[in-house]
Formats: sequence, structure tokens, C-alpha cells
Amino acid sequence: MRIITSLLLLIACGAQANISIVNSDGSGEGLNDTTPVEPVGNNTGTTLGEQRSIVLQAAVDIISNTLEISAPVAVSVDFKALTCVNDEDNQASAILGSAGPVTINRDIETRTIYPTALYNQLIGTDATPSDAEIAAEFNSNI
Repeated sequence: MRIITSLLLLIACGAQANISIVNSDGSGEGLNDTTPVEPVGNNTGTTLGEQRSIVLQAAVDIISNTLEISAPVAVSVDFKALTCVNDEDNQASAILGSAGPVTINRDIETRTIYPTALYNQLIGTDATPSDAEIAAEFNSNI
């Protein structure tokens, strides 16, 4: 929900896209998972990590072709083994993933708080070029 809110704010801002994925996974996990898999559908990846990267890049391409983003947006992506549970009725539940702003910026004059990705769009530049604006975590168990 948080990433949707940030993206909606970027739409309202009328921004041109420069979105990058920052791989925050360790060796052999998440985007670096070398488990062999068969290509599926239009995803030609032959490892689990490669297929995940292709899906993320497709999402970036959709957003980049839809929005006009004036300043770079770095999205830190991390896959972790999050909890998957079955309740007493054997109903499964799990968190697929979540994302949100890494930091916020304040406008003292207007008493407004902005997620950094939106703040950067408003000022037209990356206020913190060495930091990711959005952190995303996905469940590697799913």
C-alpha cells in the first residue's frame, strides 16, 4: 500500500522516469538465487534470481512508460524468507511483500512531509543520490 501511495503521489506530480533497482540481496539469495528454473511465459530467465529480476524490470518499464519522472528513483529490493502460516482451518496466509519510503523530507514553511521520492520530483533532482528512495522486501518463500 505504501508504494502505491508513493506512486500515486508521483503521478500527481507529473514526473519522466529514471527508476533503478538496487539489489540488496546477498550471494545466492533473492535476485542472486542461482536455482535453475525453466523459462515460463515471456520470462526467459533460467535461474530463479534472473526470473525475479526480469519481473522487476518489467514493472519498472511499465511505470517508466506511464509516468513522467523528473528525478531518479532508486528502489532497494531484498528477498527474505518471511513467515507463511496455516490456521486451524488449514487456510494459508503470508505476506507477499511490502515497500515504502526509506526517508522523508519536511517543508518547514508549508508544514508538509514528503516521501523522498516525491520530494525529489518536486525539486527536480535527487536530494540524496547515494541513498535509495524506496525499500521493497519480498517473500522468498512464495
